[in-house]
Amino acid sequence: MDNGSPVLCIGGLHFDRIAQSLAPYRVKASNPVRYIRVPGGVAHNIACDLVALGTPSSLLSLVGGDADGDAILQDTKRRGVDLTLVSQQQTLTTANYTAVLDMTGELAVGLSDTQTYDLVTPDFLAPHRRRVQEHKTLVVDANLPQQSLTWLAENKGPARLFAAPVSPSKALRWKQAIKNVDVFIGNEREADQLTGRPVETVSQALRAAQALRALGPAIAVVTLGPQGAVVSGPELEAHFSIPETNVVDVNGAGDAFFAGFTHALNADLSLEDAMARGIAGASLMAETPGPVWDGLAPGLLEGRLYTVPPLRILK
Repeated sequence: MDNGSPVLCIGGLHFDRIAQSLAPYRVKASNPVRYIRVPGGVAHNIACDLVALGTPSSLLSLVGGDADGDAILQDTKRRGVDLTLVSQQQTLTTANYTAVLDMTGELAVGLSDTQTYDLVTPDFLAPHRRRVQEHKTLVVDANLPQQSLTWLAENKGPARLFAAPVSPSKALRWKQAIKNVDVFIGNEREADQLTGRPVETVSQALRAAQALRALGPAIAVVTLGPQGAVVSGPELEAHFSIPETNVVDVNGAGDAFFAGFTHALNADLSLEDAMARGIAGASLMAETPGPVWDGLAPGLLEGRLYTVPPLRILK
């Protein structure tokens, strides 16, 4: 497939600290864990996954002048992501995120220290306006302040903006900007925050996706973890199930879905193809520890596509 033009990802670039429970997770108690530190941030993860799948990508973000900042820049450059638009300010501390996973690899609690991104204001972004508008596809995550999401949505020019809500608490930052968003991809809890519609079933996910589209996006996707994902778009409303997956760690699976989906739409494939590639990417990532994986490759994605169950049209 034609991998399309470069994608600009704007948002999180930091380290994830992941603690995997070695026994049943208990709240308000000491839990034995296996601990790792890995590069992360939603925009970072999607950018790295896009490059691994063959789509060139770049990042626009902010890191500190500390050891974490130096290390995340070095690692991300090694992965092939263009960092020309990343700023490093010596007086700042690089953001970080801590995820505690239960024994099955599902998230038990996430701890986010991302105040550094509050400095990615419209004034910070304005000098990059021309570069932003030169891209066909923008991926923007809600680690940025609400006013910055609004500024990007209003100043994207001809680019298509794909909105990443990051978390239920940060999803609301899209509330004002969503009218100018082209594609929204979020999980059931994030969709609930923006629509006020509880999502537990496939039919509820469809209603939430339709409600999201009514707010502005032409395409809305609600992911449902082990239940797969639902899409509502001009030519397709359907449910996609996940293939058989040996889950190790779901951290990064949602970002891999986003990358597989964006990789396909940026190459002008159909919405059905984009959903299938998103599902395949999420399935692959859930079988590996950490939010990014050096082994991700186009051939692996194409191979996993053959195991994705047929879509089910929804009404």
